[in-house]
Amino acid sequence: MENIRIRCSLVHVSIQLQKSDVRDNVASRFWAKEVGKMAGEDLPLVPIHHQYVVTSAIPELLRRDRADGRGYGGVAVLVKEAIAAVVLDGPDQVTAGSKLESLWVQVGAGLLKVVICSLYRPPVQTQARVTADLDELERQLQHNVTRHSGPIIIAGDININTRDTSSSTATRLQELFAAYTIQQHIKDATFRSSGSTIDVIATNRGVERAGTLHCHFSPHNWTRALVLVPGRRPAQCAVTGRCWRRLDTAEANRRLSDVDWSPVFHTADPGEQWDYFTTVTVPIVNSLAPIRRVKVRNPTAPPVTENTKGLMSQRRAALRAGDRDRYKDLNRQVRSAVRRDTREEIGRRISEGGPSSMWRNVRPVISGKRPTRPLPHADVDAINQYFASVGTSTARQVDSGGPRLAARLPRVSTGRFQVRALKRELPVLRDLEGSYYCRQERDGLLIGPYEHQDSMNLSEDWVLQGVRKGFGRELFAPDLDRIETNLEMAMERIPCFGQASIQSVVNGPITYSPDVLPMVGPTLLPNMWVAVGFGYGIVHGGGVGKFLADWMQRGEPPYHLVELDPARYGSWTTDQYSVAKCRESYGMNTALGYPREERFAVAPPKLKAPL
Repeated sequence: MENIRIRCSLVHVSIQLQKSDVRDNVASRFWAKEVGKMAGEDLPLVPIHHQYVVTSAIPELLRRDRADGRGYGGVAVLVKEAIAAVVLDGPDQVTAGSKLESLWVQVGAGLLKVVICSLYRPPVQTQARVTADLDELERQLQHNVTRHSGPIIIAGDININTRDTSSSTATRLQELFAAYTIQQHIKDATFRSSGSTIDVIATNRGVERAGTLHCHFSPHNWTRALVLVPGRRPAQCAVTGRCWRRLDTAEANRRLSDVDWSPVFHTADPGEQWDYFTTVTVPIVNSLAPIRRVKVRNPTAPPVTENTKGLMSQRRAALRAGDRDRYKDLNRQVRSAVRRDTREEIGRRISEGGPSSMWRNVRPVISGKRPTRPLPHADVDAINQYFASVGTSTARQVDSGGPRLAARLPRVSTGRFQVRALKRELPVLRDLEGSYYCRQERDGLLIGPYEHQDSMNLSEDWVLQGVRKGFGRELFAPDLDRIETNLEMAMERIPCFGQASIQSVVNGPITYSPDVLPMVGPTLLPNMWVAVGFGYGIVHGGGVGKFLADWMQRGEPPYHLVELDPARYGSWTTDQYSVAKCRESYGMNTALGYPREERFAVAPPKLKAPL
């Protein structure tokens, strides 16, 4: 599902109310209207408790009273009714000496989940109290960050002046936020009498804008922010139907003409006639025009300017007045203006996000329609457990006596050499004549030779007898004599290489198939997919993973890679052939091929002449 830009309005203020008569009669009438103005909505009236630090994401009131039970203090979160809200549990133990009041709530609908913390810290500035309160805040942050992903928003009266850069308390609060990549977005004064910024709206996401606004019934100013969060789409509906446009009418008529309709004429009961009719026709129709569920996606409003909105208003007026000619003219202007505004908005987003954001911004406009598929009803843990166990469970079902896959382990030596540090990394050099590659490795050079098939060391005993037990990530002893010719040619090509000292030599196994290409795709066994035989696994990994995922999901490969078909190796692939072919293919890794080239290692003859 594509991400869309959703703005979440955050409004906060710290207020002091008296006893219950004021709380229930005056505050409730005030509060919803004021919050509605800040959030851009007219909210219904909601009762509120005394001295609440209220954070509104835009009216379900979730509150936590002060533990002393006197009726003063407490924190709350006001959430719009259409948004699901769940109060989150906190740590089991509270930091000794801390009086921090907080309420953690997860709000959202569908895929959108935002964790909001409404907090209040009493204005006690002793070192012991400040330390205890900040330790408690960090404990709660750790508790929720490790259990809930997504945007985190902290808003409340923390009674620490974040504008005072010389204050050690403010510095420690900033360090605490920085440790969790959280940023305080309120820069203006929030407590008018002292001009200090003691109210915060801090998030681990960027905000479009943030600021303060005068509040006429509290010594604190309103603090508000507009946060961009991962998009929540409007509710989608699904319709079920058939696509009659692609119905093969000739085939349908042929199948219907072959049906025995005599039971319809031999019975006088309309119910039985109808039952027989549906029994024989529905399967035919289902096979030619199957029923499909299609999600109807709600269109999103295009990005339009004020001038375009003015044209839309004139168009509506012309429609109400019945002026058809003027309406048609304005309608053409509006459509042209919407296209222009969309083009300018996409250009602005790409210029702000850089070239990497081009496809994300252009895709909603140019992407084709794809059939929707229902998502699996499984959580993350179940999916991880499935993918972690599918390999071992499938391996137990594979017949060990079947044809072996041609995976061979020749030895490759590489060396790293100290050279002078450069300002920019050297490009990779491949010398086909010298049969090696050279690239920069930190502050030195790394040479990777491909020795000739006559000098290479192929572990043939591993092929015939299997890899010895216990072998894991071990390396072999260095063998520079075998690659001496390659190194000499590298010294001629790169003179500084001849003066460098060898720092390390890595000699380990690498997997090769008889034709150097991997085996990717399904096998003859049901639900058995392979992706093996990679000589360059890091380079191929991302593309092969995407190729297999698309194939499994859509039922057919996105494009044909017949040269990687696992079925190209059959029962004729003997161990002797695999050894000879791997030696030849590896030894000619850097050789230039040509049309109709014939190599010496061929498949063993298994043809039987007829008698």
